[in-house]
Amino acid sequence: LGLSDTTDRSSPVQVGTGNNWIELSVGGYHTLLLNSNGTLSAFGRNTEGQLGIGSSGFINGINSIGNLSNWAKISSGEFSSYAIQSNGTLWSWGRNNNGELGSSNTTSRSSPVQVGTESYWAQIGGGGQYFLAIQSNGTLWSCGTGQFGLLGLSDTTNRSSLTQVGTESYWTKIFPSRNFVLALQSNG
Repeated sequence: LGLSDTTDRSSPVQVGTGNNWIELSVGGYHTLLLNSNGTLSAFGRNTEGQLGIGSSGFINGINSIGNLSNWAKISSGEFSSYAIQSNGTLWSWGRNNNGELGSSNTTSRSSPVQVGTESYWAQIGGGGQYFLAIQSNGTLWSCGTGQFGLLGLSDTTNRSSLTQVGTESYWTKIFPSRNFVLALQSNG
Protein backbone atom coordinates (compact mmCIF):
# COMPACT_ATOMS: atom_id res chain seq x y z
CA LEU A 1 0.00 0.00 0.00
CA GLY A 2 3.02 2.30 0.14
CA LEU A 3 2.32 3.22 3.77
CA SER A 4 5.72 2.10 5.17
CA ASP A 5 4.13 -0.77 7.12
CA THR A 6 2.42 -4.11 6.50
CA THR A 7 -0.92 -3.35 8.16
CA ASP A 8 -4.07 -4.14 6.16
CA ARG A 9 -6.53 -1.26 5.71
CA SER A 10 -10.31 -1.53 5.19
CA SER A 11 -10.85 2.13 4.29
CA PRO A 12 -8.96 4.63 2.12
CA VAL A 13 -5.76 6.13 3.57
CA GLN A 14 -3.62 8.79 1.89
CA VAL A 15 -0.31 7.41 0.64
CA GLY A 16 2.51 9.77 1.59
CA THR A 17 2.14 13.52 1.88
CA GLY A 18 2.63 14.51 -1.76
CA ASN A 19 -0.19 15.89 -3.88
CA ASN A 20 1.58 16.10 -7.24
CA TRP A 21 0.97 12.59 -8.58
CA ILE A 22 -0.40 12.64 -12.13
CA GLU A 23 -0.35 8.95 -13.04
CA LEU A 24 -0.03 5.56 -11.39
CA SER A 25 0.26 2.05 -12.71
CA VAL A 26 -0.36 -1.10 -10.69
CA GLY A 27 1.57 -4.24 -11.65
CA GLY A 28 1.28 -7.77 -10.33
CA TYR A 29 2.91 -6.89 -7.02
CA HIS A 30 4.13 -3.29 -7.31
CA THR A 31 3.02 0.25 -8.08
CA LEU A 32 4.70 2.94 -10.21
CA LEU A 33 3.98 6.64 -9.67
CA LEU A 34 4.63 9.58 -11.99
CA ASN A 35 4.97 13.00 -10.38
CA SER A 36 4.01 16.27 -12.10
CA ASN A 37 7.69 17.26 -11.98
CA GLY A 38 8.55 14.29 -14.23
CA THR A 39 10.12 12.07 -11.56
CA LEU A 40 9.29 8.41 -10.97
CA SER A 41 8.66 6.58 -7.69
CA ALA A 42 7.60 3.05 -6.80
CA PHE A 43 6.68 0.74 -3.93
CA GLY A 44 5.77 -2.91 -3.37
CA ARG A 45 7.35 -6.26 -4.11
CA ASN A 46 10.76 -5.88 -5.69
CA THR A 47 12.03 -9.46 -5.86
CA GLU A 48 12.60 -9.11 -9.62
CA GLY A 49 13.96 -5.54 -9.57
CA GLN A 50 10.64 -4.21 -10.90
CA LEU A 51 10.87 -1.05 -8.75
CA GLY A 52 13.91 0.13 -10.69
CA ILE A 53 15.85 1.25 -7.60
CA GLY A 54 18.98 -0.82 -8.36
CA SER A 55 18.34 -3.53 -5.77
CA SER A 56 15.73 -6.14 -4.85
CA GLY A 57 13.53 -6.87 -1.82
CA PHE A 58 10.20 -5.64 -0.51
CA ILE A 59 9.77 -1.85 -0.26
CA ASN A 60 6.83 -0.74 1.90
CA GLY A 61 7.17 3.00 1.43
CA ILE A 62 7.44 5.22 -1.64
CA ASN A 63 10.96 5.27 -3.15
CA SER A 64 12.30 7.49 -5.92
CA ILE A 65 13.61 5.82 -9.09
CA GLY A 66 16.85 7.58 -9.93
CA ASN A 67 17.08 11.35 -10.25
CA LEU A 68 15.82 11.97 -13.80
CA SER A 69 12.89 14.36 -14.20
CA ASN A 70 11.89 13.82 -17.81
CA TRP A 71 9.49 10.85 -17.54
CA ALA A 72 6.17 11.20 -19.39
CA LYS A 73 4.33 7.82 -19.33
CA ILE A 74 4.46 4.68 -17.17
CA SER A 75 3.12 1.14 -17.22
CA SER A 76 3.57 -1.91 -14.98
CA GLY A 77 3.69 -5.55 -15.99
CA GLU A 78 3.42 -8.48 -13.65
CA PHE A 79 7.10 -8.42 -12.61
CA SER A 80 8.42 -5.59 -14.81
CA SER A 81 8.02 -1.87 -15.43
CA TYR A 82 8.06 0.41 -18.48
CA ALA A 83 8.32 4.14 -19.04
CA ILE A 84 8.61 6.66 -21.85
CA GLN A 85 10.66 9.79 -21.37
CA SER A 86 9.51 13.18 -22.68
CA ASN A 87 11.96 12.79 -25.59
CA GLY A 88 10.06 9.65 -26.77
CA THR A 89 12.64 7.07 -25.70
CA LEU A 90 11.41 3.79 -24.21
CA TRP A 91 12.80 2.26 -21.00
CA SER A 92 12.20 -1.03 -19.13
CA TRP A 93 13.33 -2.87 -15.99
CA GLY A 94 12.45 -5.91 -13.86
CA ARG A 95 12.09 -9.58 -14.73
CA ASN A 96 12.99 -10.62 -18.26
CA ASN A 97 12.54 -14.42 -18.32
CA ASN A 98 10.55 -14.31 -21.56
CA GLY A 99 12.16 -11.26 -23.15
CA GLU A 100 9.45 -8.94 -21.80
CA LEU A 101 11.91 -6.05 -21.40
CA GLY A 102 12.48 -5.85 -25.17
CA SER A 103 16.25 -5.77 -24.69
CA SER A 104 17.04 -8.54 -27.24
CA ASN A 105 18.02 -10.91 -24.40
CA THR A 106 16.57 -12.44 -21.24
CA THR A 107 18.72 -10.62 -18.69
CA SER A 108 16.69 -9.08 -15.85
CA ARG A 109 17.44 -5.47 -14.82
CA SER A 110 16.94 -3.69 -11.48
CA SER A 111 17.39 -0.19 -12.95
CA PRO A 112 15.80 1.46 -16.02
CA VAL A 113 17.52 0.53 -19.31
CA GLN A 114 16.71 2.13 -22.67
CA VAL A 115 15.01 -0.17 -25.19
CA GLY A 116 16.66 0.39 -28.57
CA THR A 117 17.62 3.85 -29.78
CA GLU A 118 14.32 5.05 -31.23
CA SER A 119 12.71 8.20 -29.86
CA TYR A 120 9.18 8.01 -31.21
CA TRP A 121 7.28 5.89 -28.68
CA ALA A 122 3.82 7.21 -27.78
CA GLN A 123 2.02 4.54 -25.69
CA ILE A 124 3.03 1.52 -23.60
CA GLY A 125 1.21 -1.28 -21.85
CA GLY A 126 2.68 -3.96 -19.61
CA GLY A 127 0.88 -7.29 -19.41
CA GLY A 128 1.53 -10.49 -17.51
CA GLN A 129 4.98 -11.34 -18.89
CA TYR A 130 4.90 -9.32 -22.10
CA PHE A 131 4.44 -5.74 -23.19
CA LEU A 132 3.13 -3.73 -26.09
CA ALA A 133 4.09 -0.29 -27.37
CA ILE A 134 2.69 2.09 -29.97
CA GLN A 135 4.97 4.36 -31.96
CA SER A 136 4.00 7.92 -32.83
CA ASN A 137 3.24 6.72 -36.38
CA GLY A 138 0.48 4.45 -35.01
CA THR A 139 2.27 1.12 -35.48
CA LEU A 140 1.90 -1.54 -32.77
CA TRP A 141 4.86 -3.52 -31.37
CA SER A 142 5.12 -6.41 -28.86
CA CYS A 143 7.62 -8.62 -27.04
CA GLY A 144 7.78 -11.18 -24.22
CA THR A 145 5.86 -14.42 -23.84
CA GLY A 146 3.92 -15.52 -26.89
CA GLN A 147 1.75 -17.86 -24.79
CA PHE A 148 -1.91 -17.82 -25.90
CA GLY A 149 -0.89 -15.65 -28.89
CA LEU A 150 -0.51 -12.62 -26.59
CA LEU A 151 1.92 -10.86 -28.92
CA GLY A 152 -0.55 -10.80 -31.83
CA LEU A 153 2.00 -12.36 -34.17
CA SER A 154 -0.04 -15.44 -35.20
CA ASP A 155 2.10 -17.83 -33.15
CA THR A 156 3.04 -18.63 -29.54
CA THR A 157 6.76 -17.91 -29.83
CA ASN A 158 8.49 -15.74 -27.21
CA ARG A 159 10.19 -12.59 -28.54
CA SER A 160 12.96 -10.68 -26.70
CA SER A 161 12.96 -7.80 -29.19
CA LEU A 162 10.03 -5.55 -30.03
CA THR A 163 8.38 -6.90 -33.17
CA GLN A 164 5.81 -5.05 -35.24
CA VAL A 165 2.28 -6.48 -35.06
CA GLY A 166 0.81 -6.48 -38.57
CA THR A 167 1.26 -3.52 -40.92
CA GLU A 168 -1.52 -1.23 -39.71
CA SER A 169 -0.61 2.27 -38.52
CA TYR A 170 -3.75 3.44 -36.77
CA TRP A 171 -3.40 2.07 -33.23
CA THR A 172 -4.04 4.59 -30.45
CA LYS A 173 -4.39 2.71 -27.13
CA ILE A 174 -3.52 -0.71 -25.74
CA PHE A 175 -5.00 -2.55 -22.77
CA PRO A 176 -2.98 -5.66 -21.90
CA SER A 177 -4.03 -7.92 -19.04
CA ARG A 178 -2.47 -11.11 -17.73
CA ASN A 179 -3.76 -13.42 -20.49
CA PHE A 180 -5.34 -11.26 -23.21
CA VAL A 181 -5.01 -7.90 -24.95
CA LEU A 182 -7.45 -5.29 -26.21
CA ALA A 183 -6.44 -2.43 -28.50
CA LEU A 184 -8.17 0.64 -29.87
CA GLN A 185 -7.74 1.96 -33.40
CA SER A 186 -8.07 5.58 -34.48
CA ASN A 187 -11.30 4.78 -36.35
CA GLY A 188 -12.90 3.75 -33.05
